Amino acid sequence: GRDKCRGVCLGGEGQQLDDPVCTNTKRCTAARCPNFPVCGDEAPQWVFDCNGGRCINCNMVLGPLTFLEASSADDPCPVCLEAAPLRVQMTCAGRHNVCVA
Repeated sequence: GRDKCRGVCLGGEGQQLDDPVCTNTKRCTAARCPNFPVCGDEAPQWVFDCNGGRCINCNMVLGPLTFLEASSADDPCPVCLEAAPLRVQMTCAGRHNVCVA
């Protein structure tokens, strides 16, 4: 299935191409970057395989991100001061996090 194809049969816009390499009996679909809440990128799996498991932009700019649920609605983002349910853990020495928005 998809493990052999790795999305090679998908075009740039995620459309299915007629590709003899694809052995998937179902329609192949684009995979989401693990940093999807920030980058919004979907691509064929082979793109992630070539970029440390992330999309090209995240591999070059963001690296791996750790997502957290906000501790409470009373805990605003230190940047925008809004309450947001999803946060990104910063890689600095402290336990800082900022909202995804």
